[in-house]
This record gives sequence, structure tokens and C-alpha cells, in this order.
Amino acid sequence: MKKKFLAVAAAALIATLTLAACGHVHTYSETEWLHNEEGHWHPATCEHTDERGGYAAHKFVPSQENGGIGECECGYSELLVSSLAAPANLAFASHTLTFGAVQYAEAYTVTLTRGDQVAYTEEIAGTSLDLAGKGLVGEYTASVSAKLRTLSSAPATVAVDMPYVDTDVLLEAEDAIIASETRHLSIDMEYAHGGAYAQMIDNSGEGLYFRYFAFEEGEREVDVEYGTHYAGSYMNLYCNSVFAAKVEYPEWTDWIGDFGITATTTVTVNFQKGWNELYLIKDGTRDDELSYGGWAQIDYIVIRGTGKEYDPADVDMTATTYKLEAEVCEWHWQVTSRRPAKWGAPFSLGHGLGSMDAEGDGVKFRVKVTESGTYKVQLAAGGPADLEEVLINVRVNEGGPETKSFKLGKGYNDIALDEGFTVTLTAGVWSSIDFMRLSPDTHPNMWFTPDYLLLTKL
Repeated sequence: MKKKFLAVAAAALIATLTLAACGHVHTYSETEWLHNEEGHWHPATCEHTDERGGYAAHKFVPSQENGGIGECECGYSELLVSSLAAPANLAFASHTLTFGAVQYAEAYTVTLTRGDQVAYTEEIAGTSLDLAGKGLVGEYTASVSAKLRTLSSAPATVAVDMPYVDTDVLLEAEDAIIASETRHLSIDMEYAHGGAYAQMIDNSGEGLYFRYFAFEEGEREVDVEYGTHYAGSYMNLYCNSVFAAKVEYPEWTDWIGDFGITATTTVTVNFQKGWNELYLIKDGTRDDELSYGGWAQIDYIVIRGTGKEYDPADVDMTATTYKLEAEVCEWHWQVTSRRPAKWGAPFSLGHGLGSMDAEGDGVKFRVKVTESGTYKVQLAAGGPADLEEVLINVRVNEGGPETKSFKLGKGYNDIALDEGFTVTLTAGVWSSIDFMRLSPDTHPNMWFTPDYLLLTKL
């Protein structure tokens, strides 16, 4: 009797310790599985029991025919294969990459590389991938790997030559400012495309300068993304110095910086084959409604492509000339209230700069060329009728001013293109060429009316 009592007491003590250690109930993993040939179970998360949580016999059902995955009706599953074959029969034609299906594969990873750079990657369920419209042009290496859960096959590769396509081109307004950035550029705007937009296009003649390469001659639609507080405002669009379209802004959005709202207006423009120069300017006369065409802010423009394929070997994209309008650049007078004048013909785009009366009055042209090299610089302007040559100070890229002689027109509206001088310009960086009037004290008869600047790569 005494021994039985001691045994019961000992058992009670052990049970008490176990309950105290485990909190009265054993706990088991809800996600981890252990298994042997007979069954599978959730292991205990406490260390005081060998019991099996949710024990069930193995009853594997393939997830798909020959799927390579064993699944139990309770949710447990495991891979039944240890490796996958690499995809075979890779081929590329008509923008589309194809390959043969791999047994057990549930997905495929497609990666396009050029050299050491990954250009594109995508995981797909099927055995073909249309690469059109993914921004890929030129030659790549495509690799394809089969996947099944954590398994991946060795990659198979094939050469891919994506054709060049005449696609839509988006041009940012902030990149089209060739006047002083401090006047027209508004930055750090999270709701503006590219983080910036063009503002304060207030005076007739002011505006933006875009360059666009057309692979063939013809009409294209041009979308202009704008914001305005004055519905009914407009600008004029010139293509290669010829009036192309009136760009109307019919929708009230308020200013972009106030509410981050823009609207789209669309015009049709006829482009020449090759490089085209576009000027989107505030244009008009004092008789126009909303005074000189009104006011608008510009976020970007989109030129719609033809969607046609082309061979780059047949296309010469060399950019050799730049025509920079004086009224769109950084004009400067000591009398700060002066503005460009809309004189009409023979001024290019109808605008010019006059009243260069004080020392330093003039215009600074800014340009970012696409090719480094030596450029001829020619100023088109009018000048005094009684002078064969006009002396003007020229400063290139903020260097010291140099006095140069120019043969200009004979009169404010007699525009002539000077023979010019040469400068060295670097691709991809802003360069400036500033023309400034000499002192009236030493050159009383000297003045000039700038119209435009012509840069030609030699």
C-alpha cells in the first residue's frame, strides 16, 4: 500500500512539473512537417514530448499529371524530383521567343542580357514570350530556365535581334529650356513628369526648343501636356522655322504647382525626314484675346511614332545643325522691362530683339549638342546701315569676352547671316555663347538686333 502511494505521488509530481513547464498543453508547429515512410506530422515546439501533432498517413496525390509534387489531402507536400532539364528548341522570330516545355516545370524565367548588363527579365507560365513593346532594340542573349518551386534548371540560350521600331517619343519641357533655367524651370515637383516642368512663359516669343528625329517624312500627332489658369490660352508650334499648328489649351486646370493637375491637347505636325527643330512659343499681338496668347505651363510633349520597323544601318542620325532663336534664349538689357518684339517678316518666327543701347545688352544662347567637335557660329541680325562691320563682345562658356567683327544687315529689320567664327563644343553638356553690346562711349553708332544663331558642325 505504501509503495502504491509513493508511485502515485511520483507520477503526480512528474505530471505537475510537465504541466508547469509546458503550460498544461503541448504546442506544435503549424507549418513545419516531419515525416517517415509511414506518415507525417507537425513536430512539437515544446521540448517535453515526442507526440506528433496532426499525424496523418502519407496519401500523395499528384498536383498535376507527372507534376513532380506529392501532396497529402491535409496540405503537406514535397518535391518528388530532384532536378529539371534545361529548356530545348529555343527559337526567335517575329519578336517572339519560343522553346519546348520541360517536364514538371511550373514556370520559366526569361532573361535578356547585353554583355554583362541585364536588359529585361520576366517569369512566365507558358513557353513563348512576345518581346514587342518592351523597349528592347538591337542584339541580346536570351536565357531561359525552367522552375519548379525551389528547383531551377540550367539555362538555355539563344541570340535575339530585336528590330528598331519608330515608337512614341516623350520630350520633357525642362530639357527644352534654352533660356535661363532660373526663369522657366520649376523643379522638385513629385506630380510633374520627370520631377519638373516649364513655367513663366509670359512674353510673346518666349517658349521651348525641342529636337525630334523622324525616320520618314510625314504627319504625326503631337500631344502637349499643359496646365493653365486661363482656359482658352494658346501657343504656336513651329517646325523647322515654319508655322505648324496652333496649340490651344481649352481646359482649366489651374497652375501645375498648385494642384498638380494637367490636361492634354493634340495637334498634327508634318515632319521632314531626319532631325526636326520644334519651337513651342507664346505668340500673338496686343489685339489677341488673353494678351499675347494667354499663359500656360508645360510638362512634356509626346510625338506619336508610326510603329514601323527600320534598320539603323539605313538611318543617319548625325546632328549637324542647330538654329537657336534669340527671343527663346536668355536676352538681357540694362533696362529690365524690355522684351522681345514681334516685328514679323523677315525675322525668323516673326520675333527679334531690339534696343541694344547700353553696354552689355544682348543675348546668351544656350545649347546642348549631341556630338562633340568644332562648330561654326553664325549670328543672324540687323545692324547700322552706315557701318560695314559691327563690333560685338562674345563670351563662350563664361570665358573672358572677346571683341569680334560681324557683317550684319543694314537696318534693324534687314537680317543678314554673318560669316561666323568657330568654337569647340562638348556633347551632352550645356554650352553658352553670349553676344554683348560694346560701350556706347567708345562705339556710339554700334547696335544690333539679334534674330537667331546658327551652329553647324564642321
